[in-house]
Formats: sequence, structure tokens, C-alpha cells
Amino acid sequence: MRAFWQENAVFILKLRDDLFTVAQMMPKGTARIRLYNIFKNEDIWRPLDLSFIEPLFTVPIGNVVIQKLGVRRAKPDEIKPGTQPYERYVIFAKANYGSNFPWKGGKLVDTGDNGEVESWQAPAVIEDLTLDQHRDLILKYQLSNILGDNHLSERLVHIYEKGFDFDPLKDQIFPGLYEAGSEK
Repeated sequence: MRAFWQENAVFILKLRDDLFTVAQMMPKGTARIRLYNIFKNEDIWRPLDLSFIEPLFTVPIGNVVIQKLGVRRAKPDEIKPGTQPYERYVIFAKANYGSNFPWKGGKLVDTGDNGEVESWQAPAVIEDLTLDQHRDLILKYQLSNILGDNHLSERLVHIYEKGFDFDPLKDQIFPGLYEAGSEK
């Protein structure tokens, strides 16, 4: 599926043959979508107002997500976009030179009311996130890294099947994140 970015446009995503969800495009220029805690076995949604559905997370995506997972654009009378505020805080992963994995640790940054500040330029709210002091924040906020279709699909299927979010990239950037008090 091809789609041009339009703020608040809602798309149906097919995660597997019998599992669908919805994604809402965030402000233009952010390349971020908001995913909601709603899954269906069929592409039937009417009527639905996303303002009353719990957001799972908002993440930056590559075009491949809409191209490969997107089934169609929802009609305005079918699914109304959510009105929840934009999530301004993200985790900017820190470079990890001299290792096989490019990132280790990160900082919590403020991208502004509508994501108008790129994460690499955004002011730090917390410069050095650590598991000991900031585990809850690390679990709550999303990485600024762009997600592809496979990563996003696997993560959403995990939420649907297991009932909680597991981000394997975040687990690599913050080793041991899901070990203490959390299951995979």
C-alpha cells in the first residue's frame, strides 16, 4: 500500500492473516505513528473513536511499515482519530563505539509539543538513563530509532498474545531491562 503522510490519517495494519490493528499518523514531518490497544481478527471496525482506546505507543517508522503492513486507509465515518496529546519525550540511544552492537544506554529527550525538534537535537531531560534509577522511564518511553515492518509487527503480535510490550531493541540497548520483575 502506498500512502502520503497526512496528520491524523488512520490506517489498518495487517499483522498476520487473522490479526489487524490501527495506526494513526502523527504531525507531518515527524514520521511517527501512534498504535492503539485494539486488535481484531477481521478488518471490521465500525464505528470506532480512537480517543477512547488506550494508546500503546508512538514510534517513528520507515515507509516500509505502511507499504508492507498497511491494508487500507480508514474512512472518516469508520474510525475517528484519537485526540490524545503527542508524546514529546523519547529515548535517544547513545553510540557504543568499539562493540558489535551500535548503541548502549541513552538519554531522555524532549522533542516538543508536536515533535518539532529532531531527537538528536532535542534537549536532554535526563542525560544518562540507568536501569537502577530509571527503569520505569525506560519502559514507558519509546526509542527514537525508526522501526521497520518486521520489528513493529512482531512487537504488536507479542502485545496481543502475551498482554505486555516487549521491545527487543530496547532490551539490547539497556541489557537486563526485562529481567527484574518483568517477563518476556
